[in-house]
Amino acid sequence: MFSIVSFPELASTNDHLKQHNCEYPFSTVILAQHQTKGRGRFERIWQSDQDLTFSILFPHGPNHGFIAPLAVVKALKAHAIPAEIKWPNDVLVHGKKVCGILVESVYEGNDAVADIVGIGVNVTEKKNLRAKSTYVSLSRNELLTDILTRYEELLGLETKDLLNEIRKVFYLNGKTLQIDGIMWDVDGVDEHVYLCIHHQDQ
Repeated sequence: MFSIVSFPELASTNDHLKQHNCEYPFSTVILAQHQTKGRGRFERIWQSDQDLTFSILFPHGPNHGFIAPLAVVKALKAHAIPAEIKWPNDVLVHGKKVCGILVESVYEGNDAVADIVGIGVNVTEKKNLRAKSTYVSLSRNELLTDILTRYEELLGLETKDLLNEIRKVFYLNGKTLQIDGIMWDVDGVDEHVYLCIHHQDQ
């Protein structure tokens, strides 16, 4: 299903697809051996040094926020790595971030016509790796193949089935969050990829 186009270096695989999406068919994977200006949510910089960094071009659809982290988690679990999803776009191993995901839409006027799913997985040890981050010692090519295989399998599931899969590997299950000094219990995520919480006194 997927067609891989590899580059020795790109500033950002997501930005490349946003700028050149009309030149590629859907299901194209843009892979960068080195990414210099990767982005996360809120334009945060994601540093990549020979990690697994790639983006996929899809027709616009509703479920990539579910499918992308699930595909990564399932691929890691196939290697006996205890991965979990931290809402809304991180994958954790032993409570530390190993993967970041950024889903962006391409618009024509006011209409979304395509989605770009960017995935970055730490597969190399770094001296300056944040205390809250970690890495997995896996082959980039093997892990990429595993993620794409799981992604293709998950594309056939309905939203309710994806939600059931997420609940099994949701890092915040049973946890409590403090927001503006108020404690909230986490219930999970809904079909819009929103976090569901309730006040402890309710």
